[in-house]
Amino acid sequence: MTTLHFQVLILSLSLVGALRISPVDTNSDPPAEVDLSSEFNDQHTTFSQGLSTNPDNFKCNYLPSDIPENLKDWEHLLRVGSGKKILISGDSMMKQVYVNIHCAFEVLGMYTEVKAQSFYADQSVTLVKRSEHDDTGLEIHLNSFHTFQVPHSGNGRGSTRSDSVMKTDEFCDVAHTYDYVFSNLGHDEFKKDSGVTSGSGASTNTSAFATKVKQIFENVKACGLANKHFSWVGHPVSHFSASNNQDGGYTGPGSDFRKCSCDQPNLEQQPTVWNSRYAKQLAGNFGFQYISVWEDLKDQCDKHPIDCQHYTVSPTVFAPIIRKITAAIQSSYSQTVDFSLAPIQDIDLFMENMVHSIYSGLQEVPMTSGDSEVLEQSNMRPELERKIFGSPKTYYFIGDSLMRNQFQSACLLLKEEYHTIEWPNATATFQDSLEWTAAQQAHAARQRRPPSQNMFTCTSGSVSFFFRWQVMPTPETVELMMKYGAPEPNVIYWDAALHVAHPATAGYYSDTNYPVSVQKTASLYAQAAPRANLVFFLSHAVCHKRNSARSDLLWRVCPREKVGHINDMASNVLEKVVSSHGKTWSFVDGFKLTENKCDKSPDGRHFNTELWNELSLLMNALNM
Repeated sequence: MTTLHFQVLILSLSLVGALRISPVDTNSDPPAEVDLSSEFNDQHTTFSQGLSTNPDNFKCNYLPSDIPENLKDWEHLLRVGSGKKILISGDSMMKQVYVNIHCAFEVLGMYTEVKAQSFYADQSVTLVKRSEHDDTGLEIHLNSFHTFQVPHSGNGRGSTRSDSVMKTDEFCDVAHTYDYVFSNLGHDEFKKDSGVTSGSGASTNTSAFATKVKQIFENVKACGLANKHFSWVGHPVSHFSASNNQDGGYTGPGSDFRKCSCDQPNLEQQPTVWNSRYAKQLAGNFGFQYISVWEDLKDQCDKHPIDCQHYTVSPTVFAPIIRKITAAIQSSYSQTVDFSLAPIQDIDLFMENMVHSIYSGLQEVPMTSGDSEVLEQSNMRPELERKIFGSPKTYYFIGDSLMRNQFQSACLLLKEEYHTIEWPNATATFQDSLEWTAAQQAHAARQRRPPSQNMFTCTSGSVSFFFRWQVMPTPETVELMMKYGAPEPNVIYWDAALHVAHPATAGYYSDTNYPVSVQKTASLYAQAAPRANLVFFLSHAVCHKRNSARSDLLWRVCPREKVGHINDMASNVLEKVVSSHGKTWSFVDGFKLTENKCDKSPDGRHFNTELWNELSLLMNALNM
């Protein structure tokens, strides 16, 4: 095995053993209640010293579902994390996540190298590469502890950490050396005596857990970790048969932690759930990202082979958590994605995952109530209403934030709020990872901002508008919109240009790739809806806002000349595409509309007070 050098965190290495793989027999369904006492060593008599240190909880227990075809989420983790150094930190549940990484890549046939005195040690490093001779790989460090210690003022920074306690100041020192850090809050998050009570908000709760987690968040934020390279991770639920109130929660030493039950009608009243919901809300108030995971494993009550807290170390069982972790990593960096690894038939799922890295996303400069007032004062409503309601029509808006804003203004014209149509994979990979608080959702609603990467629609009478977010030409979109609930369109209206400014999608806009993808996308759109009228939006003439660091950055990578060039490539291709019903592509020239109106854009890219002018140009392109 090749000798490699790492920065390794070694504070104590207490467990010694070799990697053993123990297949799990799943030929028959387990009963609702399973007595595992014969499989558990009597020396583990308390929760903190038994369950969390039992080495059997940290062995690969492969299920029949753990085959390469089902481990796409793990492949995506390697693709996104290659060249990065990541820290997995926290209690034994985070250790199970770490061990699963090795298990998954063993199944996938990747090269894995463990650098530690013991694979099951509480401080360990795993390197994953596609092959032994690859130059780069994913380097993942484990640092385990049971609880955080919050130093009181005047105590100093002495190195007092034990194997089970992590001081917040020492945690900060460690975390700053990694490209990304994931940590949970340890055992405090599931203790019943520190549970957050129903109805207590993040600003008012005074429980033991609330008090401690506020101190933790304050200390960790003070050292600069409230950023896009750090995420708190929640705790999964347990399924203890002897739980109080049939909620599955752990009741402390003395209870039989070897009997698990799927019959937990009050599962969401479990202290773990209350504490996780509270921590998620409070994390948002402090500017942290928080990945909630209790929902992902709540139905896996039959996946407790050793005790009722820990889960089968199976890549498919932990895949939902890895999907969220991968999404968080993607949102933190600006590195070109290897597009050769994303075959066209998987492009929609790829887009769902990749969208996390794109900061203009669904949040950037949406239409606001102020923009709505300006549009209403334009006196354009009567004429636009006459044209739009002149005949029954279903409109598809497909594209980036420019197309999203036109969709929003069209819903304003209908005097209707939009709502979502759930899109497969969207909730797990976009909405959950954003982890919006109730306050953020309310703020988004006030701004008419879509909260997730789904399909959106608004309807009035015989007129319906649908919007689907896409940041590059994606051929399957129209077919999939019809498959997942939208009627066949009368109008297809789309764009693709401004995301050339984002490294994750820049490769799709090269002179070689873009014309090919535009041609294929336009052809498949016309094939999926042969009777639809086809319109392409030529993107805005972007402006350089010199008082904005973000605008200055975007201008350097995507000046007006580049947008004009992309528009020209699209026009040249689309002029040659004809549908089977003889439909040709028309154009709305957003570039010409905005090239002398920089004073009307807050960021140099969005011109929201011009939205109804753009809809008017759309009506003209449709000869209405």
